[in-house]
Amino acid sequence: MRINWIKHVFFTVIIVLIGIAIYYLYGDQDERTEVLAATRREENIVSEFSIGISGYDTINPILSSSRDIQYISKLIYRSLLRVTPEFRIENDLVLEWSRLNNQAYLIRIQEGIHWHDGTLLTGHDVKFTIDGIKNLQVNSIYRENVQYISRVEVIDDYLIRIDLDREVPFFEYMLTFPILSREAYNEYTLESKEELPVGTGEYRIAEMNESVIVLERDTVADRVDTNRRV
Repeated sequence: MRINWIKHVFFTVIIVLIGIAIYYLYGDQDERTEVLAATRREENIVSEFSIGISGYDTINPILSSSRDIQYISKLIYRSLLRVTPEFRIENDLVLEWSRLNNQAYLIRIQEGIHWHDGTLLTGHDVKFTIDGIKNLQVNSIYRENVQYISRVEVIDDYLIRIDLDREVPFFEYMLTFPILSREAYNEYTLESKEELPVGTGEYRIAEMNESVIVLERDTVADRVDTNRRV
């Protein structure tokens, strides 16, 4: 009799567990669907947002000394390479890169990436940015990134060579400064020629005044990420 009672309890527990499993797999499907739909709606909603900043100097990250601007600018501008949270280097605007020797790097830029004004990014913009930072009459937080670069050669629109005046260990980690458009920024001051500065980031500047910056998701710039090293 006791054995039958134990069997009864055992089978009851099994049935309950099966019921719970079925409910987990199918019963809350509608709830999971609603959560997924809400997530998608949230992604669609964040197509424009405003950021209030008190007393910032400039939105240009190369010229700005504001920590807030440096953070926000990553939404607007992109760099050749970027550093992951795990401190690994990965491609951003670069398709592939290689070290020719201890003092020379060959870099191929991704084709088809547009500035927010619709023009194409090329290696000439990279050279323009590096030369501009080196020749600035004012200080920039990115000056150290380019201080050992002796020459930038644009081999074609998407292939550049960077020569150093000395060996710099892990120099690729220095290639994380924002790239500016040679057509949209002043050659000598690196200030924007337009009222609303342009970049190649996921968001573009839609409106800007002394206290508020309005960003909206860009529909022109190409976002292809190719993390490949030669």
